[in-house]
Amino acid sequence: MRRVSMVVALALMTPPLALQTAGAQDACAKFAWPIAQERAQFAAATKPVWPSGTVRSDVPGEAFALRLEPASSAKLSRAPERPARHGGAYAGMVSIGALKPGLYQITLSDEAWIDVIQGDAFARSAAHSSSRDCKGVRKSVRFHLSAAPVVIQLSDVAVPVVDIALRPITDAK
Repeated sequence: MRRVSMVVALALMTPPLALQTAGAQDACAKFAWPIAQERAQFAAATKPVWPSGTVRSDVPGEAFALRLEPASSAKLSRAPERPARHGGAYAGMVSIGALKPGLYQITLSDEAWIDVIQGDAFARSAAHSSSRDCKGVRKSVRFHLSAAPVVIQLSDVAVPVVDIALRPITDAK
């Protein structure tokens, strides 16, 4: 009987898997806008992996993984706008050819400082949202961008590979 009581007590202390999964979904629902598309793309096993410094002529239609370099030797377009705060050991960048002007959303799988550079200037974010508890997605930032090439630069990153999704926003929710 004592063994049964211990098993019951242990079961009551451990949240069921359904509740744990629901908790992760609730954390993802806390973003200021929907990120279901990005979560699905990040979970895909077939997304391309690009090395830092990749130059693309077009906006990628799907998420990609960016392989970063040690921060001490990373070749960046400009020094990060904000100094490292979290001791991230990695940094990197990707260049993308001329965009159509408009609102773009850049979503990251992991903690990172993100600089978006057009011409010689840092683009200012229009909005941002994040969650430390959303499995697979950490941050999403929106930028109003012009019809010019763009550099997406990550710094202060703790992991060597970060998933990135870039997409135009046509229904700004």
